[in-house]
Amino acid sequence: MHHLLIASSRYNMPMHARFSHSLLIILSLLMIMLILPSGVSAQDIPEEAYVCCVYGTPQSYALTCEARAAVDWASFFGFSLAEYEFISALPTSDNPDEGFVGYWNDFWGNIPPNSYGVHPPPVAQTLRAYGVPAEAHSNLTWDDLRREIAAGRPAIVWVIAQMWPGTPVEYTAESGATVTVAHFEHTMILTGYNATSVQVMDPLTGTTKYFYLDAFLDSWSVLGNRAILAGEPEPIPTQIQTPTPTASPAPTPTPTPIGQVTIQVGDTLLGIAALHSTTWQALASRNNLTYPYFIYPGDVLQLP
Repeated sequence: MHHLLIASSRYNMPMHARFSHSLLIILSLLMIMLILPSGVSAQDIPEEAYVCCVYGTPQSYALTCEARAAVDWASFFGFSLAEYEFISALPTSDNPDEGFVGYWNDFWGNIPPNSYGVHPPPVAQTLRAYGVPAEAHSNLTWDDLRREIAAGRPAIVWVIAQMWPGTPVEYTAESGATVTVAHFEHTMILTGYNATSVQVMDPLTGTTKYFYLDAFLDSWSVLGNRAILAGEPEPIPTQIQTPTPTASPAPTPTPTPIGQVTIQVGDTLLGIAALHSTTWQALASRNNLTYPYFIYPGDVLQLP
């Protein structure tokens, strides 16, 4: 009976009061909807984004698109490298996941064991040897690339020729390892996108080009959605400020023994290797350095 009286009193309200009551309920519901999470992340990826000032130069040899893309990409991040120097520093192998396959200036379009090119891991390793923060990735998503571009970081992508569809081929290297390769493997630097197209810098010509998004995604998928993205910067030991002694004589520095080298600020594995007539791979192996081959000022390396 009590509930009936309450309900009855509500519907006995004057018309304007009932309207105001209904309006209050609607406004309250709207406020709740605005306050509650809507399921849309604050980290939404923009529908369109472009990275400014990625400059390219035409590759010098028929099969050095990866090296040309790498040095132009490194230049964007402030590192000055030469294409010939970079291609010379790459390891060689019949497996493109481990090194450059074949001769730099051979015919384009072959697959291993013929002259072919190189996949992301050796390129990223060589970039890291020069001090460039680079990470090789596979099986990325389109959103992964879009996040990089939206953050202002270009990405080196592995595609087929001029965004051709291509066909993946399973190749077994001499080591027994199996790797996916494709005829007319090519690299470009992704620098922008919108809902229907992508913007790239093509090392074949050193110019900016545009392709349909669908064509890019099909071509990029052939080798397994592979790319090199900017990695985290190499950690730098914290400098601790200590009071300068007033009466203590400066200690005499101990010379580094023959066959060893002490790392100085700005040193790289490549630079040290060149100075001592060896390779950075031999230097890394002699000192049990593994990817990503970090070295720090004050470390002592054994020379091969």
